[in-house]
Amino acid sequence: MRTITSIYNGMNVIQIVPDSDDRTPFTEALDLIERYEPETLLPRITEWADRYKDNPYRMGDLSLALNWKSYEHEHDNPELARVYMNAWNDIHYAARNHFKGKDARIYFEITG
Repeated sequence: MRTITSIYNGMNVIQIVPDSDDRTPFTEALDLIERYEPETLLPRITEWADRYKDNPYRMGDLSLALNWKSYEHEHDNPELARVYMNAWNDIHYAARNHFKGKDARIYFEITG
């Protein structure tokens, strides 16, 4: 079952599908959210973290995306960089405490 999230960009509805089947990059979804619906950034991150909390592959992808976005905005938008870093800290802490055994190995292989 696919969960489709949409963003209206003023002219079109853009489909974002961060789905465990196709592993849509979170960085692309976050770029779109920043551009068209920045007020929904934290609720969407929280929604994804809750949806994928038992999937070490997707949590690893989300963790990497948040870390990258924090680095990307470090100089041009420090406030947004802090939002991403705080979200990354929360996700990474939760994943470290949640995943055990094979799932922990998968998560840490992805996140380095």
